[in-house]
Amino acid sequence: MASELCKTISVARLEKHKNLFLNYRNLQHFPLELLKDEGLQYLERLYMKRNSLTTLPENLAQKLPNLVELYLHSNNIVVIPEAIGSLVKLQCLDLSDNALEIVCPEIGRLRALRHLRLANNQLQFLPPEVGDLKELQTLDISTNRLLTLPERLHLCLSLQYLTVDRNRLWCVPRHLCQLPSLNELSMAGNRLAFLPLDLGRSRELQYVYVDNNIHLKGLPSYLYNKVIGCSGDPQQKDRGPWAWRPEENRAKPLGHLQDWDSTPWETCLRVLGSPVCTWRCEASRTPRCIKFLTPTQCRHDGREAEGHARADQQQEAWDSHTLEAQE
Repeated sequence: MASELCKTISVARLEKHKNLFLNYRNLQHFPLELLKDEGLQYLERLYMKRNSLTTLPENLAQKLPNLVELYLHSNNIVVIPEAIGSLVKLQCLDLSDNALEIVCPEIGRLRALRHLRLANNQLQFLPPEVGDLKELQTLDISTNRLLTLPERLHLCLSLQYLTVDRNRLWCVPRHLCQLPSLNELSMAGNRLAFLPLDLGRSRELQYVYVDNNIHLKGLPSYLYNKVIGCSGDPQQKDRGPWAWRPEENRAKPLGHLQDWDSTPWETCLRVLGSPVCTWRCEASRTPRCIKFLTPTQCRHDGREAEGHARADQQQEAWDSHTLEAQE
């Protein structure tokens, strides 16, 4: 195995390869052959997925100065070293499925970085320097232990896709609404109780996923012309006097609601956390189910209410006319 590895790296050096694949090699240390002499000056893409690496060398940027993409998915890396900030040409960094506990502030020096994937690690926070990544388009930090998002995340003006699923977020900072290029926001499986009222105001934001946030009571009105995924927690199905319907526990894209007129009354009715209850006989021991108002029901109820109001106004006008005639 070692001789084959040396041969692969030697060929890449002699032939000035731009891509080097070292996946599934059971590597426990970064190969010294990559760091010998001048390194691999022409290498642009390094694939080292599914090994057993625990750290990265400090002189990585010196030996691989033209690295554009670095794939380290499924290793055992605990800390991103400060030297990572010297890879000035790096555009894609994949450290998903590792054991990361700390991301060093020097990551903010990767000014060319466009795609950062840190999913399925042990991160409890991200440094505010993430906000210095002006070219960042994709950020995946799902399946970690995050309680909050980076303070300066709203400064990532090129960010288009943000995935924060399966963390421990209680709230979404309002400055997140200032991201001008954000197209897709996924925050499923957190502990969200509310969302910023400005969320969805940007025309660029088209997809919002908040599945399995069981404390979430409502959605901002700006989101009702977006594609939304929203549901209750399937684990709550058999708890307490309320029971969620199984078909309502899955993520459902509700679709665009631009094809039907919207009135303030309908907007008030479209509330996630205000279900209409259907009571069943206690003797049957059948759990009481929750029905959520659909857009069609909201429109019907809203128009019915408006109809009643209009009828009341006509009745008042008729009564007034009759009274004047009698006088």
